[in-house]
Amino acid sequence: YSDVWASRDLGASWEALTLNAPWTRERHCAVAVGTRLMLMGGFSDTGYGRSFNDVWASSDGRSWDLVVDAAP
Repeated sequence: YSDVWASRDLGASWEALTLNAPWTRERHCAVAVGTRLMLMGGFSDTGYGRSFNDVWASSDGRSWDLVVDAAP
């Protein structure tokens, strides 16, 4: 999947920040580091089991930058 959503009221309502982020995956990890969101790893959503070890960052959830293509 490549959509990003945000809630300002603890999940009562949601806003789509982007429906087409530059990555497509599932079962990934996302954390907040300072003022940025970091997305790491995950698996292909095509059912073929491809795993990812890249890291992406965003300060607004709308635009994303590739930080590292292959993290150790």
